Amino acid sequence: MIGIISLDTNFPRLLGDIGNPASFRSPTKYIRVRSATVNSVVSSSGVNDQLLAALICAARQLEKSNVNVIGTSCGFLSCVQKNIQTVVSVPFISSSLVLMPILRSLFGLETKIGILTFDASRLSELHLNGESRQNIHIHGLEPTGELYQCVANDRSAMDEISAEKDVMQLARDCVATHPNIELLVLECTNLSPWKNQLRSQFNLPVFDLVDALEWVNSAYAVR
Repeated sequence: MIGIISLDTNFPRLLGDIGNPASFRSPTKYIRVRSATVNSVVSSSGVNDQLLAALICAARQLEKSNVNVIGTSCGFLSCVQKNIQTVVSVPFISSSLVLMPILRSLFGLETKIGILTFDASRLSELHLNGESRQNIHIHGLEPTGELYQCVANDRSAMDEISAEKDVMQLARDCVATHPNIELLVLECTNLSPWKNQLRSQFNLPVFDLVDALEWVNSAYAVR
């Protein structure tokens, strides 16, 4: 079973989004942290102590539920990776950004990596957990676009066609600016509904948190 620490949001979680249980092949258990809003988590300075304590509490609850691995519903929570991993006995993957050292080990240290994020202006060194910025190119959603506005304002309805256009344009901008990019990492879990389209259109490997959690969970006996 996969455990998810979820933000307290109401915007649509499309198929493929980590917040949608149908996105997983494996059983999932969610714990919503009421103080974890988009505004409190998407910050260049990380989360405050009160929110960190609530996130740790949620992780411990999931651990007691016999999950095999724990993730979160927002890639900006990579900043709490070490805080939470040290207090639970099961694997914890806070964000797809945690995969960076593994990807560099597999593809090579000189691999050019494109990170597609919700907000490039707020994704800081803190979220990379000390990982070198060399050969990493970060591109964020257009703040005036449908997907950004829907998530930022926690709207209950989304224009899915416009949101898809936002995601594909984000990737096009990234690849056009850095044509030597060799793989894409989706920081934002709300980009995952379109990962197969990204793989197909740009002919690049695309990594996200949903697949990472499934991979770790698959190493355990079913429960």
